[in-house]
Amino acid sequence: MEVQSISGKLAAYFSIFWNKLDLIAIVLFFIAFILRLLPMSECFCSARIILAIDLSMWYIRTLDIFSPVKRLGPKLVMIGEMVHDLKFYMLMLTIFILAYGVPTYNLLYGVQKFSWHIPRAILNLAYWQIFGELEVLDDIEKNYEITGYVVFILLIAYMTVASVLLINLLIAMFSNTFDRLQLDTDCIWKFQHYSYVCYHLTLPSLPPPLIIFSHIYRVMIYIFSHKFKIEWFYQKYIQHTNGSKFKIIADEILTKTIESIEDALGNEQSNMFEYLEYLMNGIKKIGGDDIEMPKLLRQNSELLWYNTTMNFYRRTGII
Repeated sequence: MEVQSISGKLAAYFSIFWNKLDLIAIVLFFIAFILRLLPMSECFCSARIILAIDLSMWYIRTLDIFSPVKRLGPKLVMIGEMVHDLKFYMLMLTIFILAYGVPTYNLLYGVQKFSWHIPRAILNLAYWQIFGELEVLDDIEKNYEITGYVVFILLIAYMTVASVLLINLLIAMFSNTFDRLQLDTDCIWKFQHYSYVCYHLTLPSLPPPLIIFSHIYRVMIYIFSHKFKIEWFYQKYIQHTNGSKFKIIADEILTKTIESIEDALGNEQSNMFEYLEYLMNGIKKIGGDDIEMPKLLRQNSELLWYNTTMNFYRRTGII
């Protein structure tokens, strides 16, 4: 059970994008630090490349500070959903890039000895044309051979599909994602704010590099409470564990409000059963024109539910 608990905690930890980004960035930093110490020029160049990538990751990591901001927090969720849409879009775009770039490069430059520069040249030839960089026209402008005509036809087909169809498809996907999430921005922000507060409650109070003392303190409490079974340390461990839990304690006003909401729901259920009973009795009548419907009672129930819910939201600070 302990192994499953640890594995479950690890799975929950790495299910968060920022935690995975932290791990990758830290590992890359130590790899670059070790390579930097090796007395070889290749290792020094590799360390510079890794540190450059690592720096980009840390800049991206700073986006998390916008999570509790009401106007910017939901935008991070939108960016994440759009990146998810972009993955499937890039898969389709890659197929069209290869379908156009490989035959066009072969027709323009003929057979060449393979090198790793050729895939980059093919990508430059096909990808940047989506954004209007039509340098290939200079190569086929005066080429009146059959290869030039074939490349010209391929260019027309590729620009029609990539620049018109796929770009508009991407814009439509992004617009759909934005419209879908824009309706729930308030709920998204509240969830982000709650998660952000809960996350920082679990962090040590001391900042790095003094954070090592907080970790030592936590380890000592765990060892003395679980291994040596000392009651004082066990109470400290329970206090520390409960201190990282964020919950709302219901006071007397909140309890009465919840009870009134439950009463309103019970009245709504009883009114619904009564409404169905009238409806069934009306259906049994010949012609079905004399169906009795308790409209006034139903409206009062809905009004009671609305007023009670709004009062609850106002008292709890939700709206």
